Amino acid sequence: MTKDIGTVKRFISTRGYGFLTGSDGIDYFFHFSEIKDSNKTTNIGDRVEFELDEDIRGRPRAINIKVLERVSNGQHTNQE
Repeated sequence: MTKDIGTVKRFISTRGYGFLTGSDGIDYFFHFSEIKDSNKTTNIGDRVEFELDEDIRGRPRAINIKVLERVSNGQHTNQE
């Protein structure tokens, strides 16, 4: 699998999913279960490392997400 570095763009904690932007400028969907951190959450602006994957419809998604740097004033987006 190919690894990339990106930034969390949106995380809807009430739904358990979000989107991050990779270094290639593509937005990747992710599910909270793919966050390899004990609290299974991210904040907008967090820097993450992830592996590139596709869902069953061929859309880009992020898996095996590791938080590299947390933003101190980050926030979740609970709106859809």
